[in-house]
Amino acid sequence: LKAEKHQFIVELPEMMLKSEDAGNKMIDFTYYLGGENEETLKRIEKSLLDLKGKGYKVIIRPHPVYATYKKVKKVIKEIELEENLDIDRSIVRSRYAIARFSTVLNRAYYNGVGVVIDDISSPDEYSKLRELQYIMLFKEHLLLSDILKEGNSVK
Repeated sequence: LKAEKHQFIVELPEMMLKSEDAGNKMIDFTYYLGGENEETLKRIEKSLLDLKGKGYKVIIRPHPVYATYKKVKKVIKEIELEENLDIDRSIVRSRYAIARFSTVLNRAYYNGVGVVIDDISSPDEYSKLRELQYIMLFKEHLLLSDILKEGNSVK
């Protein structure tokens, strides 16, 4: 656009800066929901039960608008749901943040929290993200399918 580049200051917003609480990891995996339908929620629960079976502490955080606690609780029966916790605390208390795609993954990345992209619950959507060159695919990340493979561990 032929704008003088020195007139701009580029910096990370405060919410992307590492928190002082970043060292206190209480949860291995927090799954951040978006607007998943019932079938996708069931597949997510199955994946998280598999992680739980490997000895990991897992929790699901419903989206405050698109996947409310009440809606998710009707489908998810065996995984604890996170509620009434500030998003920043939620992120930094987790070793890994999981989502299909979410701005939370970017926030986690900048807070030193591991990023896991769910390529299992909606494989067509994951293919579309690859086609669209979803930004988090170009940052350090793990795929949920790789973690769940027999013998794989992230501890």
